[in-house]
Amino acid sequence: MATQEDNTEFYDLPLPYAGNKLSDDVERLRALGRAVDAALHELSELVDTRADAEAVDGALDALQEAINNLGAARVRTVNGKAGEEITLARADLRLGPANGPTATSIAYDPGGRVSVVTETLDAKPAVTTISYDEDGNVKTVVTIYDGRKRTETLTYNNGRLESSAATEEAV
Repeated sequence: MATQEDNTEFYDLPLPYAGNKLSDDVERLRALGRAVDAALHELSELVDTRADAEAVDGALDALQEAINNLGAARVRTVNGKAGEEITLARADLRLGPANGPTATSIAYDPGGRVSVVTETLDAKPAVTTISYDEDGNVKTVVTIYDGRKRTETLTYNNGRLESSAATEEAV
């Protein structure tokens, strides 16, 4: 009698058949065993890969949480202040009186030129003193505000403004 060929529905794997000779079906069973082993191995790798993807997702979630939990304490220093002492105050951002005084008073020298401008900014005075050269040009502008002193020096050439330089220091 001829060997009966019978295979599985989904993967077409060879199945033993009751009417076949044992010598024929042994090879079919061996082929079936190898195919099942290979399929299980592939499935195992897929499960491991999925587990790795879940581990990566977990690590990304942990990283996002760590980023979200970063605070000002991670910043070393800004203008000599550290950690949570750093604020967005004008002084920390190195902004000065040009950002909106609440009050201004102006004093004049005997020649009628502006000599002192006092502005109130964040409830603190910003005092600007202006000096002139012998030709009547502005020579220096010195502003003292909130423990800082900014000095601007103007240079002229034949009566025309040529350059300016500024320094800033604590007072």
